[in-house]
Amino acid sequence: MLTKSNEDKPEDRKHVSLFQTYNIFSHPQVSDDGQWISLVVDHHDRGTAIVRVSTQGKDTEELLYTKSEYISDASPSPRGEHIVYWSGSCAKCDKSVRVVSAGQTKPIQVLSTQEATTVRFLPEWSFDGKQLFFSGEREGFLRSVWSVTIPGLQFTPLAGNAVPPPDDKKSAVVEDAPIEAVRANEEEVVVDKDPPEYWLGDVSPDGKSLLLKERRDSESGKTYHLVELELGTGNITDLAQVDKRVQRIRYSPKGKQVAFRTRQNTNKSDTSRYDWEIGLLDRETKTLRTLTANNTDELFLDFGRWSGRILFATQGDYRSGPCGKYCNRIHWMER
Repeated sequence: MLTKSNEDKPEDRKHVSLFQTYNIFSHPQVSDDGQWISLVVDHHDRGTAIVRVSTQGKDTEELLYTKSEYISDASPSPRGEHIVYWSGSCAKCDKSVRVVSAGQTKPIQVLSTQEATTVRFLPEWSFDGKQLFFSGEREGFLRSVWSVTIPGLQFTPLAGNAVPPPDDKKSAVVEDAPIEAVRANEEEVVVDKDPPEYWLGDVSPDGKSLLLKERRDSESGKTYHLVELELGTGNITDLAQVDKRVQRIRYSPKGKQVAFRTRQNTNKSDTSRYDWEIGLLDRETKTLRTLTANNTDELFLDFGRWSGRILFATQGDYRSGPCGKYCNRIHWMER
């Protein structure tokens, strides 16, 4: 249900100009502390820049200017001192992942073009802005979750078969043991030929956990689950089984709920129809419900980081609206 309140009327809003340019700018994102906005400015044939703008209207800083790179999806660290972004030779070329920092003259390359081939989404910042988290098929492993320190570039596997097995699960073979004993010991070691694979969703608001989508094998085939990885212990908790098409998995501002975009069939009158829907999961009770069943055009975007409202986009035939047919709109929904 869409709701409105008097405080959200256009005439009651206070508008403050923070940044002006004659050029095209895109991908504005706000840092978690609400102090900075990062955006990409396209100077057409003169080059591209990454700019950070103070939300207090006090400062605008150009962190990077380049004539040779195609830049997209610039995302600020929680306090805005670093910005991670995609960099490539052209819009359709393979991209590398780079970080540019305030006060630094050159960006650092986090993942090369080859390393980033299987990284589907831009890495997520840690709570303190000292690490990035991402998922990909790095160093020959199946899709796993990794952390990398910024600016030290120390990589650590967190989930998936890239994580070394614990010492107590390794085969302990005595050098002088009889052949029969060695064979018996080897038979006890169970090798998982198809270990789980992981996709990164979000970092919890307290920075202690990662929200992941896990693909695992079962007797009936592959199943998909929302799971939570506790960074301090490495423990993984199963939250819910979901459809494989689940995308855009995000924590609520206080971390008590998880919302995501999914494509399922809940339309009993048309069993062949699969619709985009918004799912909501309660972390404590693990109750899973669908908020927008049987809508073909609603796409979950994010939680409002300060209001807690759910943001989503629609595309429809708004003939009476200001933008006419096939108009894109952004809405918010009370939970």
